[in-house]
Amino acid sequence: MELKLFSLKVLSVVAEKKSFSGAAKALLLTQPAISSQIRKLENYFRMQLVIRTNSGMIKLTEAGKIVCCYADKFTALREELLRTIEKQTGKSLVRLRMGACFIAGEHLLPGAVKTFRDKHPDVYVSLRVTKCEEIVDGLLSGSLDVGVVGLSPKSKFLIKKKLFQVPLTIFEAGDGQGEYQGAASIQELVGAPLIMREEGAGTRKAFQEFLDKHHVKLKQFQLITVSESNEAIKKLVMTGMGFSILPHFIVEEELKKGDLREICLEDGRVNQPFFLIYRKQVAIEGPQQQFIEFMLSNPQVV
Repeated sequence: MELKLFSLKVLSVVAEKKSFSGAAKALLLTQPAISSQIRKLENYFRMQLVIRTNSGMIKLTEAGKIVCCYADKFTALREELLRTIEKQTGKSLVRLRMGACFIAGEHLLPGAVKTFRDKHPDVYVSLRVTKCEEIVDGLLSGSLDVGVVGLSPKSKFLIKKKLFQVPLTIFEAGDGQGEYQGAASIQELVGAPLIMREEGAGTRKAFQEFLDKHHVKLKQFQLITVSESNEAIKKLVMTGMGFSILPHFIVEEELKKGDLREICLEDGRVNQPFFLIYRKQVAIEGPQQQFIEFMLSNPQVV
């Protein structure tokens, strides 16, 4: 575990507000996120840094006071460093910390990020590609500014805006190895081996919702779960192990080559929505606001 400036900043605000709830309000985070950052600091230093008084207010321990003192110095030094570099280079060091699920981060967002950077060259963009739940955690803890995910978040502390939806394609092995030869109903597929992304993946959730509409459960298939790797799923299907479902653009090349064959569902198509998500805040400014406005007004760039 490493010592992070953000955790130190949280401790300073907790000391100033004398409460976790006050710090959460000041930093536009959730109270559990504040508690988590304090626990990380206490685990790092292996000692208690804050205590709750009889009145319910938060008070620093002697060790907490020392850490808080250095936290203020670190924060001041960071600001001094940024100002010095900006003065030296004449460039802004404004940063936008983005998170994206695997499909969005690897296939849908790179073009949009480039276009955004072309319009806002002074903004430094970092993109973290990971699981949807980790993006939600990052937003709630304050380590991310904005996210693009294939699952609708349930947290009341987050705002979600639907960006677009992509068609999903159900497919089997090509070259005559497939069992369904290009067409089937969902009932005909029941009981067959199904190769899917892990629980929590947006593609899996979209397919589950489609099945629910047709009164079919995922457990009615011979489920083979593959974590995170769409390429592994395609290769397993090519061997004839079963069928699967992924966004069409991910399997488009293999379909053209004949390595995979689309199963056209008689029950209709399956679509997966993608959402732009960010924390509820009193005010959204700077690069975060610029990116939100850019994505909502230019969904076609993705």
